[in-house]
Amino acid sequence: HPTADSIKLNCDASNMHNSDIVGFGCAIRDNNGDSQRGCTGSIQVSSVLEGELFAIYKGLLLTWEAGFKEIYCETDCHEAYVLLKDSNIPFCSQESVLISRIQNILL
Repeated sequence: HPTADSIKLNCDASNMHNSDIVGFGCAIRDNNGDSQRGCTGSIQVSSVLEGELFAIYKGLLLTWEAGFKEIYCETDCHEAYVLLKDSNIPFCSQESVLISRIQNILL
């Protein structure tokens, strides 16, 4: 659980019926696990990984707009986690654009 001064951001995405449409959702929860805000939507992307990164990006924007600064972000996509932890990403794909946007939010 997050501390009293922080929140948890849960992000997820999934492919919709083997198409290029990915559904995503984000939920902001306080230290008691109660939902504070959230968002859902769909986006046309080239991969589920791109959808997962987009969900993280939208979730971080939502938390910053709500004024939360200490955030624990939770995702079930190990590949997205690894890519966001790596600072030497080659910038040649749509995923790299999202990674750059996420890293800029975190600065």
